[in-house]
Amino acid sequence: MPKKPTQDKDIGSRNRLASTAKPRRTYSTPTTRPRPIHELITRIPGVARVTRELARQQSWTDWLRAAVSPELAPHIVQVVASERELIVFADSSAWCVRLRYAMASIDEALKQRDPAIAVTRLRVQPPIAPVP
Repeated sequence: MPKKPTQDKDIGSRNRLASTAKPRRTYSTPTTRPRPIHELITRIPGVARVTRELARQQSWTDWLRAAVSPELAPHIVQVVASERELIVFADSSAWCVRLRYAMASIDEALKQRDPAIAVTRLRVQPPIAPVP
């Protein structure tokens, strides 16, 4: 006497009819329109906060580059403002010292821009080596 196929086997007319009842999904035709990557990234929680902070840092960097002499401006790498302090990153220690003297001369303009800033720190940010 032949064995009867079990329910879990993928043979028999019973399984073929069940698989044809629902349409198969093909990945060549998307069901929704593709979305730009920036639209997808903005849905991630926390990205809006990071975007605002980067815009704020860029604003400070542009302002400080305009406030110092044209000789010093290209050596300012980044400016980070927190609640009470302003951290200025220079590309070398020699330019960091020169920026420290320049920051003393624009202290009044700095207080006008943000009176909450009480401390200014200068740090060296080493250049990033290119990846081969």
